[in-house]
Amino acid sequence: GKIYAWQIKTSIPTTDGMEGEISEIFAFKISDPSKSSNISIKNSVLLQLEGALGTERYNSFFGENGALKDFSPSGEYLINGASVNQSSIKNLLSKFKNKTLDINTIKVEND
Repeated sequence: GKIYAWQIKTSIPTTDGMEGEISEIFAFKISDPSKSSNISIKNSVLLQLEGALGTERYNSFFGENGALKDFSPSGEYLINGASVNQSSIKNLLSKFKNKTLDINTIKVEND
């Protein structure tokens, strides 16, 4: 039942010296095989969203009967029409979880 996460950082030589590049954060959960034969990997944004909303509220949207069942973020995020990276989304979710930010609306578009 524990969640493990990893991120890769690499250093690349540039004309200005070494420059670091950081990957997205990836996560997985180890499940007890005796409790479930269905093992799933959840996107790290969804994991953080679950933490911000709480499991019950999260499941009402993303669970078996939720309107967003099987939803998986594409990695393309817009805030007020401006493109942002996954780190910005996680920062906003953290602020929401800590009650220092309110979210007025969220729009999900299917490809």
